[in-house]
Amino acid sequence: MTKILSLSLLACTMGTLASMGSVQAAELTARDLRMETRTQWDYQPLQGPRFRAHDRDIFTSGSNDAVSGDPLALPSSVEPGDYKDPPRTEDRFVSQKYLKDLRTSTSLEVGAQISSYHYHERDLGVKLQGPQGGVQVIATGAIGSQWFLRGDGRFTAGSLDYKGSGTMDTNPNYIGEARATIGHDFLARNWGVSPYVGIGYRYLHSDVRGVTTTGHLGYQRDSHYLFVPIGIQPRVLFPNGDKLTLTAEYDPLLQGWQESFLSDVSGYPDLTNKQKAGYGLRADLMYQRFNWAFGPYMNYWNINQSETECGVGTVYATCGYEPHNHTLEYGLQVRYKFFQD
Repeated sequence: MTKILSLSLLACTMGTLASMGSVQAAELTARDLRMETRTQWDYQPLQGPRFRAHDRDIFTSGSNDAVSGDPLALPSSVEPGDYKDPPRTEDRFVSQKYLKDLRTSTSLEVGAQISSYHYHERDLGVKLQGPQGGVQVIATGAIGSQWFLRGDGRFTAGSLDYKGSGTMDTNPNYIGEARATIGHDFLARNWGVSPYVGIGYRYLHSDVRGVTTTGHLGYQRDSHYLFVPIGIQPRVLFPNGDKLTLTAEYDPLLQGWQESFLSDVSGYPDLTNKQKAGYGLRADLMYQRFNWAFGPYMNYWNINQSETECGVGTVYATCGYEPHNHTLEYGLQVRYKFFQD
């Protein structure tokens, strides 16, 4: 009888101690458990502890019973996110490589273009169209934290066919463009986007001097457009290092003026007409491999009717305006990047 009573007291005492131990464990904080179980964790320098997958499952179970089941189990009072896997060294290395390759770098690019050119005055039924070829130069400088400055210019020339008051072939046509922009890179793991804004100038010289098939005389004209390029460049970097870049740009017209050299037709005055309304669109899709990039491009202009101007020539006095017109140019281009930081 004495032995049975002694065993009962012993069992009761042990149960009480076990119960007290459970309560004390339940009151442990995350910091206490880190100190108690430090030797069981896998450390990486300057990154803190990392749990095994099994341990993380226990921590997120939300049950206090887990304390008595596993020495690494945390009470439910531990805040979510207190323990996380640290980033792996290889992940950080890959991310930094992607960001370096995606950011806009200091570079110089030279390229060539071939295109089909179409000019149309719908009200008068006038058309100029034909093939063109040209060159392009782009200089980019990286500044500050993911900011960049860019200056680019292009020159194209072609021989166009005229259709309107009769027809006339092989009319010279020249286009020169220049723009200066500033932009900023927003980068993620393997993709980025770069909005930009700036100022641009476009010059067009069209020479339709001669006599059409219906006996009408042609003349030279120069177009000048001052505009604001507002664009965005999303891009993606592939695992092999190749890059795909889309450029989409809107070019509202600030000011335009049209010079018509009517004096090419004897006795008439030259006229200069101001253009205040219109816009342009520009887009290209370039695939870059190593230092080479190639892809399609498109330029479009929609210019409203100009103001009417009058003048007096050696023989005739006349008034005139530049009609509402559309210009579409599309083709292929290739560029080579000479250096980049």
